[in-house]
Amino acid sequence: MDLMILIPVGLAFIALVVYLIIRGEKKRREALREKAQTLGFTYTQKAGLNEIGKAEEFHLFNIGQRKRIRNLLERDDTGMQTWLYDYQYTTGGGQHSHTHVQTVFQFESAHLKLPAFILRPENVFHKIGQSFGYKDIDFEPFPEFSRRYLLRGEDEAAIRKLFNQELIAWFEAEKALIVEGKGPLLICYRSSKRVRPDDLWTMYESMQALCKMFMRRCEYM
Repeated sequence: MDLMILIPVGLAFIALVVYLIIRGEKKRREALREKAQTLGFTYTQKAGLNEIGKAEEFHLFNIGQRKRIRNLLERDDTGMQTWLYDYQYTTGGGQHSHTHVQTVFQFESAHLKLPAFILRPENVFHKIGQSFGYKDIDFEPFPEFSRRYLLRGEDEAAIRKLFNQELIAWFEAEKALIVEGKGPLLICYRSSKRVRPDDLWTMYESMQALCKMFMRRCEYM
């Protein structure tokens, strides 16, 4: 095909892709704004890290650059502050850069008194790292949980006390979830996965139930 034809065809294709992305993001904003009104959340299209409490201390917010919060939903339940949002950051640079976007569920409560920890699906690189001293907190009575998840934190004794059978069984039934906790804060997300607006309430209820399980455990800490 002649180069003079290829160039405009290529530009038209790029323009179409950009248009579809912009239209898709607009539809998502509109759907989430509607969901917020229905579910009793406030909605903010763009927000800064300073608008979500002290979550910037977590690992998620300390990797990459060009960090952005979009589609922030916020609600103050009795004794629990809740934020739901799309969080975006970029790793690498130039042709090797990659943008990660995930929906984060964040909870803050005075009833949470969590030791600092991060729980994430374990992969082959984590297993290799353990050979070089990369610490993973395993639970011998629960080999499936220990096989599937990497659990880390400085206060191992407190973390072991926190993760009782109820919590471990809950995580064994879940897939690819990452959870970070510290003091009164808890965040939950799936790496580079956004929740569809139609699935938002179901996912929120599941993450809220998890938060309440952690709250019950903190009563005994």
